[in-house]
Amino acid sequence: MRRIIFVTCISILFCSSIFSQNQNMDDLFGKDLLGGKGILEVPIDYDVGIYTDSFTIIDYLKAGHSYKIELFELRNKQDPGECIMFLKEKDALFLGDIGLFFLKRYRPDIFIDGSYMISFLEKEKLPVGIDNYKLIPKLYRYGDFYKLDYSIYRFTINTEFIRHILLCVSNDFKK
Repeated sequence: MRRIIFVTCISILFCSSIFSQNQNMDDLFGKDLLGGKGILEVPIDYDVGIYTDSFTIIDYLKAGHSYKIELFELRNKQDPGECIMFLKEKDALFLGDIGLFFLKRYRPDIFIDGSYMISFLEKEKLPVGIDNYKLIPKLYRYGDFYKLDYSIYRFTINTEFIRHILLCVSNDFKK
């Protein structure tokens, strides 16, 4: 009987810790700014030859397919590891800077004026900058002007002065 009570208590504690972690992620990232209506339709004739680099999005995005787009505002100084963990929970595709340029071409309407949009690669695939720091790609939009920039992975993403939006693209689209 004691063993059953002990196992039950442990199970309850374990389940409540999982719930509180998910609750904390919701607190950190909030609701989808597109309200569940973000769709990326990859053109049937899209040419991946434009996107040649050490990483290509051909691995993920297929011509003629549709993908779900979600945007989440980073609220405080954000830890990049939390962003990656959140994206993995969402089964997101890690598209990086090439994904940002792809979206700029095919869905420029989702870029919020006066803000950075961040698109992660998996940590081991992030580009490397000075002193071998991993870099997080982000694209700034101001009117018709776009600028590619990077944050250093080692530090928190500072959202104090400029709005930062986390891009989440996933296969979870249903027509």
